[in-house]
Amino acid sequence: MICTWSIINNEMDYLRDVVEHHSWVDKMYFLDTGSTDGSLEYLKSIESDRIIVEKYHTSYVPEYNVAWENMVNPFPEIEVRNFALDQVEKLNPDWLIQLDGDEIFLSKTKSIIERNSTFSVISHSTINPVCSISEHPLEMRKGIRMHDPHARIWKAKQGFRYYQNPLQKKQFHCIPMFNGKHLYHHNLNIFIDDKIHFHLHWMYGKKVDSFFKGLNRQQIISKQTLNEFAAFVPKIFWNRREEWKNEHN
Repeated sequence: MICTWSIINNEMDYLRDVVEHHSWVDKMYFLDTGSTDGSLEYLKSIESDRIIVEKYHTSYVPEYNVAWENMVNPFPEIEVRNFALDQVEKLNPDWLIQLDGDEIFLSKTKSIIERNSTFSVISHSTINPVCSISEHPLEMRKGIRMHDPHARIWKAKQGFRYYQNPLQKKQFHCIPMFNGKHLYHHNLNIFIDDKIHFHLHWMYGKKVDSFFKGLNRQQIISKQTLNEFAAFVPKIFWNRREEWKNEHN
């Protein structure tokens, strides 16, 4: 069984499409940390045992345009991620995919997992479709050329947990680790060059409103330049993008 797990907070702009797109997943677990836009209510309204939703015991207000040290109620990312990980493993999945509320994994991810079932971790490129490829961190991993590599896919109940990134001073920057090492260094990790993981928050043009004061959503979208991998993004998300682009304030 393949299960995605997501920590969400005001993701209603994306959720309907993200849930529909990931129909190839056996179960989707969502942990809500204080949504006020109907995200939690929407997920609870879905009559399917494929969707599992839970509210975290503490609520947080997103402060995307505020430096971490100036946040009124900073998000304890390590604590929340590990709580969600503990909860989703109670569903007895075989494989876990860590999925943010504004991201997608392409459906071919399932066949990639099946082909690599002898491994414990599958590491992959992560693509922002409206960011120049030259702006993506480019790394060579065991001879594989990867754009902004992430380890988001792994077998369940292996003891993987999130910890403070020892290479970053920012306290909110955490990474999945095992035996004191990043999952990249797990002896059963495999790096793949398939483009399967996409960030959508920039493409949609709403979460970044706070970074572009004075610009409305249509203006943000119209200024975006698509990269060479944008065509991989399924049609359902392009349709939504066009709807927003044509909206009136």
